Amino acid sequence: MASNVPQCEPCAEDGSYLEATRWCCECQQWLCDNCGKYHKRLAATKAHTLLSKLEYEKLPNMASAISRKCHKHSDKDLEFYCSNHISAICFSCMKEEHALCKSVNKLRDVATGIKSSAAVTDIMATLEDFVDVFEKLQEDRKKNKDKLKAAKDIIDAKVQNLLDENQKYLKQLATDLQSEVYKKYTEEASSLDLEIDTYKIKRSVLEKKLFDVKTMVEYASDEQMVLSLEDINRDVSKHEEYLQSLNGHVFTKTLAVDLNLNALHLNDSVPSFGHVSVQSVKCPVRLTGKNKAMVATNLSQTAKSIDDVQRKAEARPFDDTFILVRQFAIPLLRAQKQNVIRDIKCLPNGYLAMTDSENNRVLIIDQNGSTMLQESLQGSPRCLTFTKDGRIAVTLFDQQKVLIWNPYQPSKKENIDVNDECTGIACVNDILIINCQRRGLLFYNVMDTKSTRLTEYTGKLDIHELSVDNLCIYKSKTNDFITLNINSGVEKKRFKVYSKMPSCLAKDDVDNFYIIDSSNAIRKIDTKTCKSEIVLDVSCGINKPQAVATFVEKSRGFMPSQRVTKFYLFVVNNGGSSILMFQKK
Repeated sequence: MASNVPQCEPCAEDGSYLEATRWCCECQQWLCDNCGKYHKRLAATKAHTLLSKLEYEKLPNMASAISRKCHKHSDKDLEFYCSNHISAICFSCMKEEHALCKSVNKLRDVATGIKSSAAVTDIMATLEDFVDVFEKLQEDRKKNKDKLKAAKDIIDAKVQNLLDENQKYLKQLATDLQSEVYKKYTEEASSLDLEIDTYKIKRSVLEKKLFDVKTMVEYASDEQMVLSLEDINRDVSKHEEYLQSLNGHVFTKTLAVDLNLNALHLNDSVPSFGHVSVQSVKCPVRLTGKNKAMVATNLSQTAKSIDDVQRKAEARPFDDTFILVRQFAIPLLRAQKQNVIRDIKCLPNGYLAMTDSENNRVLIIDQNGSTMLQESLQGSPRCLTFTKDGRIAVTLFDQQKVLIWNPYQPSKKENIDVNDECTGIACVNDILIINCQRRGLLFYNVMDTKSTRLTEYTGKLDIHELSVDNLCIYKSKTNDFITLNINSGVEKKRFKVYSKMPSCLAKDDVDNFYIIDSSNAIRKIDTKTCKSEIVLDVSCGINKPQAVATFVEKSRGFMPSQRVTKFYLFVVNNGGSSILMFQKK
C-alpha cells in the first residue's frame, strides 16, 4: 500500500517532514494532524473522507489503485459522469466528446448515495450468490467423489463374490475387470478433483471480491466506489458467462457394471466378468445466480435505498424465462439529438425498424446495431407496421397522416390523410388499422384504398395484429385488453390488465403479448388465461424502456423433431440509447 511511516505531503512541499496520520481519499494525499484539521475546516475540502492509517490499511488494492486523473488527459481530474456512456470524464472530455450527451452530471452528485444504491446492492447480492453457487458445486463434487468411491466398493464386492465361486479361471478375469473399474474410477476421480479445485479457486476469488466490495462500502470514498464498479462488473460478467458455459455440462457420475452371470459356471466360454461404464445425470446444483440480471451500471439514479431494493425483491419471485443475449447501441449521428424511440418492429429477416420522433426518422438496423437503412421524414413519426407486401406504414402524429413506402424505394411514398391525431397502427391481411384518437379506428385497404371506420374505439389505443381477421386492442385508460374481429366489428374477448400506459404491444408465437408496464417493467399478457405477469424488470437491466419488439426464428429440418423455434424479445432501453436482446429459454 504505502511506506510504514508516510509523511505529510502538503508539509513536505514547504520543506517540513512530519509524520502523516490521515489519508484523504479525494485528494489522494497523506496529511498530518494539523493539515487534517484545516482540511476539515475548509469549505472546498470539509466533505472529504479522511482515513486513519489503520483504516487505510484495510482498503483493498483495487481502491488504492484507482486514479482520479483522466486516462486521456493526464493533467485533468475526473469531475463528471456521463450516464449515456457510463463513464467518468474530465472537463476536457466533456467539451470534446460529450457535448451532445444529455445525462452528464458532476461526479460528486452521481456518487451521492452510491453505497446504498441498487447498483452496489445488486452487485453484492450477485457476488454472494455466486460464492454460494461455487460452494455448492464444491460440496456436490465432493459428495459425487464419495458416491463414486461407494459405487466402486460395491462393484469390488460383487466381483469378489464371483471370484470366490470360480477361483482358478475367474481370478484373471476378475483382476482385469477390477483394473478397468480402477482405471475408470481414477479418470473420473481425477476429473472431479480438477473441478473441485477450479470451483474452490473461483469461490475464493469471489469471496475476496465480495470482501473488497464490503470493505469499500465501509471505508472507501463514494468516488472510489463509482470508479471501481466497472471493473467489478466485468469480473461478475466473466463469472456469469463461465457459469452459463457450464450449464448442461456438469454431470453427477457413478460407476456401474453388468456382471456376466455365465462366468459362475462356464470357464472356457466367458471372456470377462462384465463391462464397466460411467453413468451421468445432470448436476442438481443451480449454475446461475438467483438474480440473472445484468448489474445496473447506469448511475443516474443512485439514491435508491437498500430497503427499496429489498421490498422490490420481496414483491415477486424472479422470472428466469428470458436470458440476456446481447446489448448494443442505437446509431446516432453527431448532429442528431438524443433518440426518442416511439415504436419498434422486427422485419421477417430479423432487422429492427424503429421510429425516432426526436430526429424525425425511421431507422432500420441489424441485430448488432449496424445501420441498414435510414429515412428522414417531414414530420414526427410515432408507430409503424408492415404490410403483406413488405412496405412500411408509419403514423405522423403532428401532420395527422400515415405514410406507406417500400424501404428500398423511399422516394415513392403514399399518403393517407386521417385528419386526426393518429398513434397506434397495425396490419391484418391487406387492411391497415389506424388508431385515430377522436374518430375511432380507421380500416384502410392498401389494395383498393377503400376505408371504413369503427367509431366506438376512441382515445389512445395500442393495437396489434393477433391472427387472420383478428386484432388486439389495449385501452390504457380503462386497462381493457380487447380481441376484435375486423370483418364483423364484434368483440371476441375483453378482460382487465392491471397496468397503465404501455408504450407499445409486441406478440410472440403463441399469442402472448408484451407491453411496457407503468413501473418500467416488461409485462406478459396471456390471451388464453386472461392473466398478466412481469417477466423483465430493473433487475434484468431494464432502465427507462421506450418500446418492445419480438422476433420468432424457426430453423428448418426434414423431420418435425429437427425444427427449432427461437423467440427473441427486444427492449429499447436507457431512454432510447441502446437495445437489450433477450432470448426465451
